[in-house]
Amino acid sequence: MLLQWRRIFEAMRIPRRLPVSAKAILVTRDGKVLVMRKTSGLWDLPGGKVDDGEKIRKALKREVLEETGLKAKKFRYVASWVKAHPHVGDRYVIVYEADLKHNAKHYEVMLSEEHDSYEFMKPRAALKKKLAYGYKTAISMCDRRMGNV
Repeated sequence: MLLQWRRIFEAMRIPRRLPVSAKAILVTRDGKVLVMRKTSGLWDLPGGKVDDGEKIRKALKREVLEETGLKAKKFRYVASWVKAHPHVGDRYVIVYEADLKHNAKHYEVMLSEEHDSYEFMKPRAALKKKLAYGYKTAISMCDRRMGNV
């Protein structure tokens, strides 16, 4: 338990010069996760940029609502890393997990302009999508938490 808290506190020490991107793994009651396809064809998790001075969880709630139309709360830290990008610049990515109250079939996602489709799927099926490696790792960690290993 102490190690988990140490990781959380370390994740909170975000390098101040880097922009922060907060992402969510939304888990339905029947154990499915939401993945969304960007207009570029890559798969993604809901979330986005944390504005200057904004709390990470507040930004994540806002971004999830903007990109999906869904309300999520009680975010649990999963993972974080610095993503290097030669053209856009580096950013700090932090991923949280949140439970949705119902089974996947009860949700209709309202997509923003950033995404053209979405799917609720079992975590192992999501890992087969063209997702960033860090997102796949975070989904795998959630899958283990759900006892599916």
